[in-house]
Amino acid sequence: MVHIEIVDNTDKVKITKERMLKDKRKHVIFMTYDVFCRIFTPERTRMLEYLSNNKVESISDLARKLGRKFEAVYRDLKYLEGFSVVKLRREEANKIPYVDEDINIRMVSANT
Repeated sequence: MVHIEIVDNTDKVKITKERMLKDKRKHVIFMTYDVFCRIFTPERTRMLEYLSNNKVESISDLARKLGRKFEAVYRDLKYLEGFSVVKLRREEANKIPYVDEDINIRMVSANT
């Protein structure tokens, strides 16, 4: 499972990262709400939702099903792959995008 913790300020990110060293969760990402909104745009969120509920044969297939250009979908997939929320598997000449882990998003306030 990928855990995303949204914090209310950058100081909280530093404190929370220290806590992460004791955390048993495999993959935890900390970010402010502004950063979260820049990463998880409406189009990227729609793509994640689609991949979570459907299988696709290739990036081209995904682009076609979403009604988006291949280049934009590829760029978004590579970006999200960097955060470990999407994976790309090569099969013959195709790269197949998929989501294989749940994504848990949690808001962390200064009072937490």
